Amino acid sequence: MLPVCGITSKDSFLKFKWTAKRTLYSILFLVLSALNTIFQMVKMIDVGQIEFGESVTLLFFAVTAITVAIFIEVATKWPHLMQKWTEVDKALSQSYGFPSGLHHELKLIAFVIVAAAIAEHSLFLAFTFKYSKSGETLSETIQLYFEHRFDQVFNIFPFCMPLGIITQIVNTFSTVSWNFMDLFIMLVSLALSARFKQVVVHISQLTKNNENDEEVWRQVREDYTRLAVLCAKVDDTISNIMLLSFSNNIFVVIVQLYFSLQRPPISGALDKIYYVYSFLFLILRTIAVALYAATIHTESKKPQHYLNTLSSDIYSVEIERFLYQVKYNTIALTGHKLFKVNRSLILRVAGAIVSYELVLIQFNVA
Repeated sequence: MLPVCGITSKDSFLKFKWTAKRTLYSILFLVLSALNTIFQMVKMIDVGQIEFGESVTLLFFAVTAITVAIFIEVATKWPHLMQKWTEVDKALSQSYGFPSGLHHELKLIAFVIVAAAIAEHSLFLAFTFKYSKSGETLSETIQLYFEHRFDQVFNIFPFCMPLGIITQIVNTFSTVSWNFMDLFIMLVSLALSARFKQVVVHISQLTKNNENDEEVWRQVREDYTRLAVLCAKVDDTISNIMLLSFSNNIFVVIVQLYFSLQRPPISGALDKIYYVYSFLFLILRTIAVALYAATIHTESKKPQHYLNTLSSDIYSVEIERFLYQVKYNTIALTGHKLFKVNRSLILRVAGAIVSYELVLIQFNVA
């Protein structure tokens, strides 16, 4: 998904090449996803009417293609961003060391999201296979499944097993891209917020000790500034991913909630497990993305509390400068500069979901 060369090498030298295998794979996936989107549009045109369910499928394919294109664009900037991040890490490690437990926390989050996504997609495959027709032989049953599941493709092309397998692979990678996008935001946010936490802990210790050395406070302020600049560079690089992730998650939550309110026919335990698990996984993942991304803003504002508790006897120009910087400089990830991700955004998103859900219900009634 992020076609950068050198990620697995020992020297950690990152670079982006248009002719690299990773990039060519991403471009191939982009082309196939775009074709899938076109085939779905052709299907909707042939039907002669726009159904809500078909529009949702069209948007799923379109978002997949856009996601791949954005990650290719991010990959072109990633080596430079990692070079800057490495410089900041080296500067901060001299005073703070590496964030304790961060490595294990990153692995744990990745494992939980990947495992939950595999379980959700497995339930989806079982659910769709259940409602496909059964043939007299296994090969005929598989053919009927492919023709039912990917009718936008096989309405145009005659069925052949290789094409069915390729379409299934593309569809699976579409699901992977959706989950990877959210996981990517969570991991980047966690790594960046961990550094802010280190600075906050150091500031709390200085305030408890009533540190009055102006040089110490100048060093802390410079460390904070390094992180603020790094956060701005990260935001410039991934802000499009943030916008796509939040807008896509909100849309899918609205769609899932809308379909659940329509009381879909549930005829067995598998149906119930899939509907409940899929919706809960979507909600929890959306909340997790928002909370992890908002942690950067939350941690960046904590020094203000400690600086305000300092007595006037040790108040200095450096402390005053630091306090003004924390108070008036907003450090946060954004969705293409359209919104800042903080904890209050979660409530605004919840309100937007309720509002648009009511609009959909009224539209359906009308």
